[in-house]
Amino acid sequence: GGVRPGSGLSVSGGVLSVDSAAAVTFSSGGTFNAAVTTAISDLTSGATVTPNFSLSNMFRLVADQNFTLANPTNVVAGGVYFIGITQDSTGSRAITWGSNFKFNGSAPTLSTTANATDFFRVVAYNSNTLLTTKIGTF
Repeated sequence: GGVRPGSGLSVSGGVLSVDSAAAVTFSSGGTFNAAVTTAISDLTSGATVTPNFSLSNMFRLVADQNFTLANPTNVVAGGVYFIGITQDSTGSRAITWGSNFKFNGSAPTLSTTANATDFFRVVAYNSNTLLTTKIGTF
């Protein structure tokens, strides 16, 4: 047994560690006995914003202009992603959604209040179908 060199895995003091470039897959369930967190990836404001879903499952953007949220890259079917979009201190920034974002009805608009944050859940049915729901504003 043991851990194969170069696998991205290591064991120290009975604790299995996975390096950030390795993937973890449970083929028949799995249990975490502690919180599992993901780093929030900051998106850069611009006329077009393209999330790279290989960087994280959580993204945040401070919108300082009207913009298009382009279809993300590196989408994994079955992945669940979250995007927080905050208006800058001016507010009233508008979003245009990429064609792969799908909604139950009309595409949601952003709150127009300065510094308001809209939070979206994105479930990847496949790489071209991103089921998107606005889940709150704060």
